[in-house]
Amino acid sequence: NEQPEEAPFAAQLVDSELGQSVRLDARGYQVAQLLRSPQTVDGLASQLETTMEVVEKVLDLFTRLHLLDTESSELFVTEALQTRAWQEGHPEEIPLLIRDDAAFSCTMCGSCCGGHNVGPVSAEVVAGLKDKRQALLARTGSSKGLFFAVPVGRDGQAEDQIVCHSRSGSCVFLSGDRRCVIHEDYGPEYKPEVCRLFPYQFVATPKGIAVSLSMECRGFAEAKNGQALKNQESGLRELLNIVPNLRRVRPVLLLDELNPIAYVEYENIENELHALVDQHEGQPIQTLLAMRESLFKAQGRDCTAEIAECDATTLRSHFSMLMQHTIKMAEALVQQYGKDDSEAHVHTETLEELAAAATSIMSDLPRVMGPLDRPSQGQLFQQVMHHQLMGKELTQTRTVVLGMARLSYSWFMSHALMIVRARQVKRRHLVDQDVMDGVVVMSFLLRNQGFMDDFQACDDALVSLFYERLPALLLHAGEIAGSDGRVEFYKF
Repeated sequence: NEQPEEAPFAAQLVDSELGQSVRLDARGYQVAQLLRSPQTVDGLASQLETTMEVVEKVLDLFTRLHLLDTESSELFVTEALQTRAWQEGHPEEIPLLIRDDAAFSCTMCGSCCGGHNVGPVSAEVVAGLKDKRQALLARTGSSKGLFFAVPVGRDGQAEDQIVCHSRSGSCVFLSGDRRCVIHEDYGPEYKPEVCRLFPYQFVATPKGIAVSLSMECRGFAEAKNGQALKNQESGLRELLNIVPNLRRVRPVLLLDELNPIAYVEYENIENELHALVDQHEGQPIQTLLAMRESLFKAQGRDCTAEIAECDATTLRSHFSMLMQHTIKMAEALVQQYGKDDSEAHVHTETLEELAAAATSIMSDLPRVMGPLDRPSQGQLFQQVMHHQLMGKELTQTRTVVLGMARLSYSWFMSHALMIVRARQVKRRHLVDQDVMDGVVVMSFLLRNQGFMDDFQACDDALVSLFYERLPALLLHAGEIAGSDGRVEFYKF
């Protein structure tokens, strides 16, 4: 696409297959024009009236961006086309990729219907319930209605999203016996799509649709012992029909900032990570260190090589800055939605718990970076890791390495949240529900667009602390931990 003369670049090269675009300067534009047909390097240099060195530099850039017809770029395009075919294909014909040990049966705990505003609710669902409105108002006893619109996004770019009203902390449609009134009276097809899909996750890959579970189900500790997902295939295929925006793995995956990898290469890495999760049998620290070592190996690096700035003082300073940033972002989210008034009751407990965890994590660091309290919690950790990998979370960030850093950060913050929750009820030890609650809060947070828009500024710090320097962080946890010299006095 040619650009106006006043544009700071001459043209934009758009690759629709790999979903990328590149701005070209005048020289790059000339080369792109000539490459419409096969050329020799010296022929290009002659036509451009420049040196071979300049042409080779431009061609090297085009090659690294996968814009030339090479064996590697052909593999990327083939994988991208196959992924798109699964995205657009008929659900009955699509291979479903499901782990043998993945299982789930809803326990009707009601957690997915409470503690947040259930939504988004599509206009089609609202329209489908229009003639049932009076019956639902009578059935729920709601005096405030059934749905309302809430602005989602930043000021100036916020869009209204329809969500279900809540009552006493739960969805207005949740009855006293923990059943959905819509489902009970009219059938599941009338429920919001988000309710029908939860907690199942679907991601399109070149090999088929990967199926996993969202780690936002507080009842997962019990529900994971239910029916195997591979025995739910017909129901899962039905759900594929209502997925609003099917996620896909990136067409060109980056292992790190310099190393693009094809999906088939990533798949081998992920398979090894799954094996390491099982090998270390629910021991978080050993598992995360082994996963890091595996990725170092994939990068062609020596994981034992010395890394700078690993002394306790520097680590403490960098860790503290990251936690302070986390606290500020949590507080900003609290402010974003205002305070209680006569029109609304604004719940901020989860964000306050997050800020409390980020505040106390320094003094709790040895425990946060230590083992879990019970074997059942280790088994829960294993399942959480498997589902996060099957959800292709490492492919959804800029690089796989960044995805691994976020995974480690998320786990340690989850562990800090578990400790805060137990402490609130005067318990020293953790129970399985503490573990799941901590994981759920972090999963919610890392899916919140308002949080993630700002959190991306921490990406380099995350990679540095929770990937590059992770062994040093664990080694010096006791030295990094601060101490509170204040007197503790309990009024009651």
